[in-house]
Amino acid sequence: MNPKYLLIILTFGVFIFACNSSKDTQGSMTGLDSSFNGEWKLTNSWVFDSTLVFEKIDNTVERPEYEEVFIIEGKSIKHEVRTELGMCGNGMFYLDSALFKPVAKKVEMELYGGYMVESTFKYNATYTVKDKSEDRFTLLLKRISQDEGKSLYE
Repeated sequence: MNPKYLLIILTFGVFIFACNSSKDTQGSMTGLDSSFNGEWKLTNSWVFDSTLVFEKIDNTVERPEYEEVFIIEGKSIKHEVRTELGMCGNGMFYLDSALFKPVAKKVEMELYGGYMVESTFKYNATYTVKDKSEDRFTLLLKRISQDEGKSLYE
């Protein structure tokens, strides 16, 4: 066989493999993105801990025992307090904006918010997905890229 034709065939084969390989990777990342969608509660941890354990909300419970709910939709994450509040919301956690970006087996979170009448924060961190099932997932802190807090009393 002519070496020129062999080179063309090999180049074409590598090109086809590269295109199909990236489609598979892209598909699995898209599947990972949507698999986090839903309403979750943090169990035995809080958003700034090194291990975050999220459990799916059971919507069949009429008055749930939990107060804090995190809603993941695509790349956004929202926070809701679903219990009746008393007269004063001082110190209550809130998010102004937040991103939840799953990529391969990692999740990047960017949180901008604060604690009512107390402080504000900007927090960006990367987590490794330790385990993931339909009703639970665990994130392990890998790196904090931004952790800024500001007291409103200063």
